[in-house]
Amino acid sequence: KLIDNIQNYRSGIGNFEKILKLGEGGYGNVYLVKDLNLSSQVEVSSNDNTTNNNSTNVYFALKEIRKKDISSSNGTDGFMHERDVLKTNHDYITKLHMSFQDHHKLYFVMDFMSGGDFENLLEIIDEKINEGCLDFDELEFNMSFYALEIINGINAVHKLGYIYRDVKPSNILVDGTGHLKMSDFGTC
Repeated sequence: KLIDNIQNYRSGIGNFEKILKLGEGGYGNVYLVKDLNLSSQVEVSSNDNTTNNNSTNVYFALKEIRKKDISSSNGTDGFMHERDVLKTNHDYITKLHMSFQDHHKLYFVMDFMSGGDFENLLEIIDEKINEGCLDFDELEFNMSFYALEIINGINAVHKLGYIYRDVKPSNILVDGTGHLKMSDFGTC
């Protein structure tokens, strides 16, 4: 019985349902996924009305990294460094919930950032400027806020002893409240 419980607890790709491809990179893809184990627990618990599960997150970002694309020259060090940075649980770093692998891929299960990436946010801000919907004071406040968040994010990575060499708007994610979080640390 104990072995069955341990096997059920172990995470693998079969525990997740891919919903949407969020991005594609040189080593693999990132998907919006639903955790099938958590979603079944939430459904069961909500049916008996004993707990409030509104805060239970069943949606995550799943980063798949193809092992065949990891060459002997770059090795797995970058991906292990990325995992180490992501698991720190820092306010300015995307949170890693779990990692696992199969014969063909490495997997990182992270918080899903519903605000998209900073590159998309900058495009929206540019459109608002062109439409005349943002005045200078509002724009200055927003840009100061985002600059400070980016500096705090880079500082958080550096305090962990890593150099964040891939800082670009598409690697800075926006959470559901508008705050920024750093992601993609494969080149640290």
